[in-house]
Amino acid sequence: MINTIRQVYQDLQIYGPYCIEETKATLHSEVSSTRLNWLWWILTPLLQMLVYVVIFGYVFRARTEYYPAYIFIGLTAWRFFASMLSSSAKLIRSNRPILCKVYIPSFLLVLTRMLSNGFKMLVSFGIVLVLLLWYRIPPSFTLFQLIPLLFLLWLITFGLSACIAHIGVYWEDVNDLLPVLLRLWMYFTGIFYSIQEKVPGLLGYWLLRLNPLAYILEGLRQTLLFHEQLAWSWYFLWLGISLLLCLAGIKTLYRNGSRYLKVG
Repeated sequence: MINTIRQVYQDLQIYGPYCIEETKATLHSEVSSTRLNWLWWILTPLLQMLVYVVIFGYVFRARTEYYPAYIFIGLTAWRFFASMLSSSAKLIRSNRPILCKVYIPSFLLVLTRMLSNGFKMLVSFGIVLVLLLWYRIPPSFTLFQLIPLLFLLWLITFGLSACIAHIGVYWEDVNDLLPVLLRLWMYFTGIFYSIQEKVPGLLGYWLLRLNPLAYILEGLRQTLLFHEQLAWSWYFLWLGISLLLCLAGIKTLYRNGSRYLKVG
């Protein structure tokens, strides 16, 4: 474990500039062919929010307070998580021509993709600030909980993405399976409904705590909208699991780096 951490630190020092430049190139390529450019990073989750607000807020009459902001917070975090997992399945295969010519640690491919998706997530969170002003929600010291929550989201996303990147090299069917699993996961995460309201009792309690994304999304909403304290014991549990997942994923990518180039 210590050797893996040392190797990661050394590679970040060597390839850090590459990650930054590749992130800039990825972000530029995504918007260079569109007329609205980076505005799509805001419009896409905003339009999705409007669809859910109309369907669940007006048609099904959801009673959750600050419902548009409630949905937008969930969508912003979920889009970051789901887009990372979806793209990780073919990340190494799609970059094989580069890996065959130049040595680049495989985990840096995941990190670079996370930097670009993370930047777009932060841009979308700017809309959250606008919604907080619109609803006249005053600032609170609980806002400092955003930092550990986003850190946990980053860790668990990176750990799972690294593992999926490894699996995707050997099992291409994961590209077809992931969308189904992510859709099912989304329904159990409470993107457009409150688990506490719709799933009362012990089932709702455990669903919020045993589903890490449900825990993170609920924590973000409690922090930003309702100024409530986190369940810190569960936070540190998931933090430990996420760190182990990250280390396992990175170690697996290091160990199999040369083998990836030989897979047809």
